[in-house]
Amino acid sequence: MNNSFKKTIKDFLIMIFSQFVFLILSILRVLILPIFMSLNDYGYWQLYLLYISYVVALSLGFNDGIYLKYLKYDYDDLPKKEIRSGFRIFIIFQIILCIALILLALVTERTIDSIILALVFLNIPLFGINGVFLIIFQTTRDTKSYAFYTNIDKLLFLIVLIILLFFIDDSYLLLFVLIVLDILTRLLATLLMIIKCKELIIGSVYNLSKSYKFFKVYVRIGIKLMLAGIIAILILGFSRFFIHFFESIDDFAIYSFSLSIINFVLIFSAAVSLIVAPMLGRIDKNLYSKCFVKLRAILKLFSYFLLLPYLPIKLIIENIYPGYITMFSYLPFVFGILYVQVQMQLLINPFYSLLRCENELLKVNLFTLIMTCSSIVMSYYFFQNIQVVVIVTFINMLLRLYLSEAFIMKKLNILTINNFKALLTIAVLFGYIAFMLLEFDILGVELLILAIFYQFVFLLRK
Repeated sequence: MNNSFKKTIKDFLIMIFSQFVFLILSILRVLILPIFMSLNDYGYWQLYLLYISYVVALSLGFNDGIYLKYLKYDYDDLPKKEIRSGFRIFIIFQIILCIALILLALVTERTIDSIILALVFLNIPLFGINGVFLIIFQTTRDTKSYAFYTNIDKLLFLIVLIILLFFIDDSYLLLFVLIVLDILTRLLATLLMIIKCKELIIGSVYNLSKSYKFFKVYVRIGIKLMLAGIIAILILGFSRFFIHFFESIDDFAIYSFSLSIINFVLIFSAAVSLIVAPMLGRIDKNLYSKCFVKLRAILKLFSYFLLLPYLPIKLIIENIYPGYITMFSYLPFVFGILYVQVQMQLLINPFYSLLRCENELLKVNLFTLIMTCSSIVMSYYFFQNIQVVVIVTFINMLLRLYLSEAFIMKKLNILTINNFKALLTIAVLFGYIAFMLLEFDILGVELLILAIFYQFVFLLRK
């Protein structure tokens, strides 16, 4: 076994362990908070998390530019003076943007929404600096550092949170304590990364003109990938914004809680996908097609298993979170979204990056976003029902998956999958959802078992 393969396996195992720890921390946080917070305050906590998920857009793709440009580099081979020069301009830009947006949020009417927005904007330089270091760890396959710095702020947050819950019994006060704690733990993680990678900030730099040129190069390279990523988040996020503006904050809290249930797996798969692309980038181009077919078959099989926890989760919600049971009218569709998203993150997105098809990824995501927004608005106008919003979101995300698969398979000269197989997959998904909604839960499970068996046979044939 050669050293490269050993390192690949080691990196992958470290990443899996890291994300397993992250998964446990996230699960504990999501399960604890709804017990100690009112629906209203939990809704505003989820609103803070929703806004903060789009802060990465304010980096303008600087992080993604570094990721794409140095995908095959080791840490010692990085042009540190070039990165350092562009990085300093980036930090200055982030700080100025942070101050300007906080002032803008506070000069408007002082509502809880504007205060939460100001606190979100306070995270801008933290997410920017944090993101650069994490992307470099991922690009250079420093999985130990990535694993540690990804989890340290989450671990500290959870430890302090558990201690504070013994002293705080006011749900409204807890809301703002959580937000401040989130910012402080992120600040600590960022400072620790600065200490570790100080050579990326401290040291000689090029003159201002040349430094700004490097900054622009990274932005130009990465902005399309960043936009594609933000649009991909918006495809699912638009439904949350829509429900926030047109339904009550309680309805928003319940819907956000349902998404939090699947978000554990999505965060895990997103992190794993960031190590998949560098791994794929080191294999022979002639093997891309074979890798895609094999990985696709394995993920189809794996994705079916992700639907099985529906029943135990339903029982947990019924017994521990009775205030959230209205989500059962659309929870099966949320699990359908999970099925689609895992394949997008672990298969489609890495191959888009590998083939340098950021333009095509941006186009398909933009098309899906337009379709999602327009269909949600029209369907809500006629039905005024959250369930319809979730169904429409699921259908559009399923459409994006198959459009992306078709493009990549064409690009890699892979024969299009058998139509029967595609139709069977869709039929199984919708059959599962229909049976779950009708409460014939055991039939839904039987459908999944049949789908898994079929996929396993298909995988063996390959």
